[in-house]
Amino acid sequence: MRPRILPVFCALLVGLAATAASAQLTGYDDKLGLAPGGVLSDIDPHSGLTSVPPDFDSCVFNPTHLLVTPPFFFPIGFTSGMTRIGDTLYALEWENSDIYLYTIGVSSMFGGCAIGTRVGAQPVGFSELESLVFVPTDGPSGTLYSVDFEFSPVPPHQGRLIQIDPNTGVGAAVGPHMSNDVRIGGLAYDPTADVLYALGLGFATRSPELLTIDRSTGLETAIGLLGADGLESLAFDASVSPARLYAAGTELYELDPNAGAATLIGGDFSGTMWAMSDSRLADDPCAGKGGDADGDTLCDDEDPCKSFANTLPLVISNFSGIPDECLCGDFDGNGSLSATDAAAVNDCAAFVRFDCVSERDEVSPPINGFYSATDASLINRVAGFVDPAYTLECGLRP
Repeated sequence: MRPRILPVFCALLVGLAATAASAQLTGYDDKLGLAPGGVLSDIDPHSGLTSVPPDFDSCVFNPTHLLVTPPFFFPIGFTSGMTRIGDTLYALEWENSDIYLYTIGVSSMFGGCAIGTRVGAQPVGFSELESLVFVPTDGPSGTLYSVDFEFSPVPPHQGRLIQIDPNTGVGAAVGPHMSNDVRIGGLAYDPTADVLYALGLGFATRSPELLTIDRSTGLETAIGLLGADGLESLAFDASVSPARLYAAGTELYELDPNAGAATLIGGDFSGTMWAMSDSRLADDPCAGKGGDADGDTLCDDEDPCKSFANTLPLVISNFSGIPDECLCGDFDGNGSLSATDAAAVNDCAAFVRFDCVSERDEVSPPINGFYSATDASLINRVAGFVDPAYTLECGLRP
């Protein structure tokens, strides 16, 4: 039986070496060796090597990826399940005798460090939940799943499939109990085949195994034995073809989805990877940063102009993005034309700046298709109230 770990104040902040990797998986690792000092790590699926998630680069504390909870610097309790809904990580926290659903984000209070925030005020309502996965096609907005387990003094020892409301964090059982001694440590979902995989930890009469679970009945079907001990978490990578199934404990393994057999990949886990999420695209620079709606390589969380694709020279010049107001010549985006905007237009006309394209010549008629000194002169006249007939009009603004 896995011990429940009580959250205690952790004032010891130590440096933690990280290996740079092009990570696709994210996991919760107790590699600090301090209860409950777990850290969030990216995992390279090719080598199993871990690295600090770049989301926490600005954290002023060390380790930057130690999961804490507001309002005080208390580490998150033992985490035993993790999944991704869009760009947000969800996980399960063991707090005394209860288990809570929480989200993982970047804290402004703690200077960009990893922060955990509970979903709702109520616990999930089930014990021994050691897995978490999101199935986007179930229900109107998707469903979270986990599996409980009963450590009763006498047999039978059984578990049930649990649905968890992502808005309240409260769970509900699906169907009857599973077979005796089926204890699930990880769940992963294959969206192409619409299959829910489960990692059987091995208990009493059963050995560690790979299974599938019918989400409509809650009943399991065995695929095959793992041939490896100590695996505690499961994840699915749909970003490659063919897709890959991973399991982790003190090292990373790849599982055969048809037979269940585990093949060692490796890793630098000094602790155990108790929870692991399904993959995000490793070569997507905007993963976890809101995506890239306009396809200009500037992530939406950092791009003031999400609906306008910035040009290649603009990206090369490290320009941070152009608001919609710039379509009207209002370069500083304050809603009025000023000498500052005129200076920007002059720089464009002289090819000093590279953030000008033809459709931005919308200061006033006549429109000749590009910014010029004439446009700058008009802006100066408007800014100086010399010619109030010209106003800030933008036919291209949404």
